[in-house]
Amino acid sequence: MMVDKENKSNNFDESNKLFSWLEYDISHPFPIVNLPFGVGINNNNNNSSCYSRIADFCVNLSILEKEKYLNDEYNFDGNTFNQTSLNKFMNLGKKVWVQVRQKLYDYFHNKKFEKDDVILKSLEKLDTVNLILPIKVSDYTDFFSSKNHAYNLGSLFRPDNPLQPN
Repeated sequence: MMVDKENKSNNFDESNKLFSWLEYDISHPFPIVNLPFGVGINNNNNNSSCYSRIADFCVNLSILEKEKYLNDEYNFDGNTFNQTSLNKFMNLGKKVWVQVRQKLYDYFHNKKFEKDDVILKSLEKLDTVNLILPIKVSDYTDFFSSKNHAYNLGSLFRPDNPLQPN
């Protein structure tokens, strides 16, 4: 499939929020303004790490953390992203999640970082990373949250008598 050169992220200037020196088609579901978090294992060295993604590139967050590239108001301890789950990172809260996304956006939006050795080292092609379940579920409880919820679900299984006596 041919991609129209005019739809490339680096055809904009830095005043456009979709601009990235990391070239990708702006119709891609993972542009620079959609930075998800995940966990994967690098197929080349078998190391697991937490990642973010821009188009078909994975950004190894462990590399950036070790070099203190993600520090700002919150300073990482060096062991947040070299994990097999996002649990430790998730426990830090929304303010830290926003901090990391902003740092990533700044690095991949601003042309001054396109030759930065640490940033380039953190980039891995998507096809070299085997993505795995990003969280460890420690406890799970399945319960009805309300009488309405119980009635609606009961109607699926017992349309004539959705609520059974407790």
